[in-house]
Parts: sequence; C-alpha cells; structure tokens
Amino acid sequence: MVLPALSLRAASKRVGFSCTYLKQLCPEQCAEIGSRYVRWRHEAALCRRGQLFEDVRGIVQNLHLKAECPSVGRVCSLLQPNSLREWKALNSAVQAARDEIGQ
Repeated sequence: MVLPALSLRAASKRVGFSCTYLKQLCPEQCAEIGSRYVRWRHEAALCRRGQLFEDVRGIVQNLHLKAECPSVGRVCSLLQPNSLREWKALNSAVQAARDEIGQ
C-alpha cells in the first residue's frame, strides 16, 4: 500500500494556519498537496478493492469446498471487520468468484 498523503486540512492544522491563508501564502504548494492527496486516495481505494476481490475469492472457494452456497450475505459475514463493504464492489467480487468456480 502507498504511504498515506497529508491532506491540506491536516497540513494546515499541523502548521497552525487556516487552509485559506495557506492557499493565499503558497498556492502552488497547496495545489500540489491537494493533488497528491487525491492521487493517494484513489490509489488506496484501488488497493482496498483489489484486496476485497482476493478475500472474497478465498471465502467463496472455501464455501464451495464445504458445499455451502456462497451468497453475498454469507460472504460478507465472513469478511474481516476492516474489509471494504461497498455493496457494488462486494456484489461484483462475489459474482466474479462464483463465475470462477462455475456457479
């Protein structure tokens, strides 16, 4: 995973100035901080989604070996507490894993 980037809000708190003042004082650096943070958030989301697909794949395979139906609800109940729980991504991951096993 990529190291966390600092948001402009967090940076402003750290240095003790408001975001508005920092933007007036050094607009180019603030724009760079903002764009770096947005890139980091995007990359982190992609990593979490990839991890979800890997986790779901393993859970679906284990359920299939136990002859249990790998429903979305059952798979969701077996995910780690800190796993991505976005419904659309979870449905896609379960469907992809079920397609893999031919179910």
